[in-house]
Amino acid sequence: MTTAADLTEEARRIARDKARMEADLAALLSALSSHGADMASPLVDSDGFPRNDIDVHAVRSLRNQVVVLRNDLRAIMKQAEVALQALHASKRSQGAAAAAPAPAQSAPAPSTSTLSDAMTGLTVARQVSVPADADAALLPFARVDQVAPSSPASAAGLVIGDLLLQLGSIRRHNFTNLASVGEVVRASENAPVDVLVDRHSQLLALTLTPRRWSGQGLLGCRIVPL
Repeated sequence: MTTAADLTEEARRIARDKARMEADLAALLSALSSHGADMASPLVDSDGFPRNDIDVHAVRSLRNQVVVLRNDLRAIMKQAEVALQALHASKRSQGAAAAAPAPAQSAPAPSTSTLSDAMTGLTVARQVSVPADADAALLPFARVDQVAPSSPASAAGLVIGDLLLQLGSIRRHNFTNLASVGEVVRASENAPVDVLVDRHSQLLALTLTPRRWSGQGLLGCRIVPL
């Protein structure tokens, strides 16, 4: 039988794997940029011949690695959704068990704070409501000031006034300026990014996919630091 401790450890493993994949993806995109190319750059010249100003073979190899890693990220996001739902169910079960006499030989379940720590590293592939007391240590670092209609930000569910608690690998403790947000966004073009917001004291886990659209930028929203 899967215990709460097992669920917590699984959540932590998924969070570690996701963080590693995000770092690897950023490194691959940086390497691609160092070759003077991105995921959409043409590899042939106007005459249809391979470009001689870039290493076409290296660019193709890096692009293939990016595609594979982005698919792996999507898969682990689905695992994160399942793990988060299981942790919520476990937390509810703990609450119900606390109201009843404990079995004489029952093993102690992980504390709420332990479960919250594991949940902090997880986001899901769809919008999920998370109890506001899930992690009291989370603090906002920026506020959504504008969201353009039909933009990636709008599609993700962001609204004006949302307080950003997490955007990809960025949180309050490592946020320096908006340039760092831009780096994460550019490194994650066309790949899902975890976003955790505080909306009227309710925590919401969203998935935002930076991409090119009819408007400016990759997000279509304006955020201001707090």
